[in-house]
Amino acid sequence: MKQLLLQKKIPVLLGLLIMLVAGCSSVRLISEYDEITDKAATALQEKVSRFIIQLESEIGTEEAKYVNHKQFYQEAKVDLNTLKIRADAIDKNKIV
Repeated sequence: MKQLLLQKKIPVLLGLLIMLVAGCSSVRLISEYDEITDKAATALQEKVSRFIIQLESEIGTEEAKYVNHKQFYQEAKVDLNTLKIRADAIDKNKIV
């Protein structure tokens, strides 16, 4: 009798497990990959890396002063603001 009950419960439990797994696969907690944001972030990172390398060679000289690189800082700030606005506009992107 116990075996018969167990045999009836196994298909039901398997069915419930399959429905549970199938139902959870559509839940998305973060945004999908955004190629435009990725490319913009990569471009900004390369721009900053180039700037740092240049600035390292100018340490201790007049060329290293902020005023000589003010345009770079302004452009980088614009790039960062653009990335932030885009990231904030994407649904479920707060974590990212």
